[in-house]
Amino acid sequence: PALSPPLPPTPCAGSVRRRRVHPASPPASPPQAPDTYVTGTGDAAHCDATIPLAAAAADVQFWSLLADADPSAARKNASVTFALRNPGSARYKGGEGRIDGLWQIDEDLIGSPGGEGKGQELYGFRFTSWGNGIQWENTASAVMGLVHYQQKYQRDAPVAGLDEAISRARVSIRQLLQAYQAVPASVLGGNINAYIKNDHAADYPGGSDTGIGWTYLRYPHVAASTWAGLLLLYQHDDGAPVDDAANPFAPPRKPVPSKDKSDADDSCLPSGGGSGSKGGGGSPPPPSGGGGGGGGGS
Repeated sequence: PALSPPLPPTPCAGSVRRRRVHPASPPASPPQAPDTYVTGTGDAAHCDATIPLAAAAADVQFWSLLADADPSAARKNASVTFALRNPGSARYKGGEGRIDGLWQIDEDLIGSPGGEGKGQELYGFRFTSWGNGIQWENTASAVMGLVHYQQKYQRDAPVAGLDEAISRARVSIRQLLQAYQAVPASVLGGNINAYIKNDHAADYPGGSDTGIGWTYLRYPHVAASTWAGLLLLYQHDDGAPVDDAANPFAPPRKPVPSKDKSDADDSCLPSGGGSGSKGGGGSPPPPSGGGGGGGGGS
């Protein structure tokens, strides 16, 4: 559901909107993130609707929100409320308390090669509820999701701290762009050997740990920079107009070309051997011979 608007019902429909319920095995109490959307259901049988023990992932919460995958405002409210909780610093808080929420505050101890940004306090979201450190791709897309919620649901289903979180995270992204001329995946230093030590309280813990098997090291990041651009196109500042066309999960303003519409130019689309409605010629023939660029057939 996090990748597109809702699909028509299927025999398994609805399973991804279930509350997160865990098997009676440690840690069974308290339940982890019971009101979040889940990455997937079990695979023990066809249409297995059970929810396995798993981390709550930021992208699942916010990409589903941007896609309007769930019609329930109450479930959206519960998911956003969870995401905005701050589990505290790894230096001071451990155990079950570290899995309650996704909001995090990081300090950039290194800064750019010229020293810009060093010492800045930055606000954003970690990758999952088992992770450590802000992951900036997820943060940029999360701010878009929060703005979407602000526009559509905040009046009737308010979430405390929503406006402040949007502002702080967006300012942090703009600060990163100014300091680095790109958005890094993480501002936490340390190499892969530091990550392997799994010491989240270290000054340089080895990037932002996802908590599910890998880390994002402190490098300029294509996806983080791209999502930052989409965010600033979507809404560049508090109170500015929102451009829904910048939401990659929203229906496009112009419909996708379709063979069902007589005025659609589908000449570049495969036609199953027939002619295109406007361009003619149908599908290109398969390549002949073993060569890649030239060479004629017999």
